[in-house]
Parts: sequence; C-alpha cells; structure tokens
Amino acid sequence: MRVKVLKTFRLSDIVGHKTETVILDDKQIKFNLLNEVSIQDFTSQKGLRRLPKATQNAIIAGLKTTDILDSEDKENLGIFVGTSLSYVEHALQFVSEAYESSPRLVSPLMFPNTVLNSISGWVSIVLGSRELNTTINIGNSSGISALKTAYEYVELGIVKYALVVVTEEITKSIVESDLTSSSEYTEETIGILIGDNEEGYEIESSYSRYIKRRNFEDSFSKLVEENPNYQIYGFLENHESKNKCNVIMSKEANRLSCNSLNILYDLLEQNIQKFIIVEESKSSIYSYLKIKRSGHE
Repeated sequence: MRVKVLKTFRLSDIVGHKTETVILDDKQIKFNLLNEVSIQDFTSQKGLRRLPKATQNAIIAGLKTTDILDSEDKENLGIFVGTSLSYVEHALQFVSEAYESSPRLVSPLMFPNTVLNSISGWVSIVLGSRELNTTINIGNSSGISALKTAYEYVELGIVKYALVVVTEEITKSIVESDLTSSSEYTEETIGILIGDNEEGYEIESSYSRYIKRRNFEDSFSKLVEENPNYQIYGFLENHESKNKCNVIMSKEANRLSCNSLNILYDLLEQNIQKFIIVEESKSSIYSYLKIKRSGHE
C-alpha cells in the first residue's frame, strides 16, 4: 500500500502571529503567538469555547484538513495528535490551586485540560470519528512521531485515512522555565491528512526512536548514500551528520513539536519532488521522513 499525503493545513496562514515580550532577570524574551480565532466560525457544536487554545486550534485544523472526506470516511478516521508543552500551563493552574488553597477547592472542570489525550479526544468527538485517537508527547519529536505512527496504521490497513494534527500552545510559564533557550518560541497548529491514494506525495518511509548517537549516524549515513537524489533537510545539533544535509534548518523560530511538519508543509507547497527531513530531539530521539512525489523515481 502506498500512503499518500492527501491534504495539509497550517493555521498561521489564515490567522497570522503576534509577538509578545517578557523581561525576566533583565533578559528580554520574545515569543510568537497565533492570533485569536473564534472556533464558532468553523463549527456550530456547543461547549467548545472553554477548551484550551491548543485544543481549539487542533479542532479547527482537523475540520479544515478533513473537509474533503464524507461523513462515513470521518467515522473511520484515525486521529493522531503530536504536542510537547501544550498542557503545562493547565497542569500548573490545577496543581497551584491545590497547593495554595486546598485539593478540595480545585474545580473538577480544570482536570480534563491537564490530560494529554484530551486534545485528540476532542478532535475525534467534533469530527465524529469512531476509530482510535491518541496524543503523542515525546518532546520536539512529537509531531514527526505522530506522523510515523499514523503512517504505520494506514500502511497496515488498520485505518483507511489518518489525520495528524500537531499543535503547540505557548504560555508565559513555558517561556519562564527555559531561560537558557535562545530560540523564539512560536505557536503553530498543522493538520495533515494521509491515506491510500494514486496521486500526491508518497510517504516512502518513516523512522522515530530512541537510539545511541553513533548508531543513528551510521544509519543516517547509509540513508544518504542510498538516496543521492533526495534533498535532505536537517534539524540537527552538534554532530557530524549535519555535514550530510543539504539544508540545516534554523530553530530561531522554535515551533517545538511543529518544527519538522512545518518544514514538510513548506516543501509540499514549494513542490519539491524528493526530500528527507531528519530531526534530533534533546532526549536522543532521532527521526526522519522520506517523501517523494508520485511518478518520480
């Protein structure tokens, strides 16, 4: 089975970003937030306005990305969400209330927002999916790992279509917790619909796992040698594999788990025929996606 990218969507393309600045210990820190958008402009379903920003954005991305499917296909749609820090602020609020007041005074309405899988659960509810849904959180590699997992489910025939949504909500508590970072944190939400199809971009292979650096470098060197006609885009830190990349991607605008899928979105829009995206996370998870346009060998 050939797994193809059927449609993509990026929320910042329609709402844009705004830059905010905080001063901490005489250090100026900038972060870029998605402009506010009303979820009621996309769905008439009730009870969504109180959801966290990341969840609302994921729902919007899900609706826009799957609008080419009929209701029956949506019922059989697998949903895979990648995020890294979107739950932090809500967990902090929940725990702070318990410590500063009393556990008895904490609102039970706050708890669901601290549960990672609530994002994919809400996307599933709004789209009407009866298939599996899951939220993957392994740091910066969450997005590319979510796509890898979705790819495997489609390739094995477990689901016909899979929606991948990667979303990040940046709050002051996140910025304050990482003063050593020189990157500008940037909110983003991206949707990717994949499935079995004749036309479009084919996901040839995907890889994401915890592995020793030396083993990854050996594996990556082999990948480069076997695919000389592929452009290689790398989110890599300080090791020799950087030299094998055609383009080293900057993290000056750090979209966290959205980094790789943001580049994937751009490359598809630019009609790049063959490419590999490779990423290294701080926790030694190495990932790559190998993609080509149908009809190109």
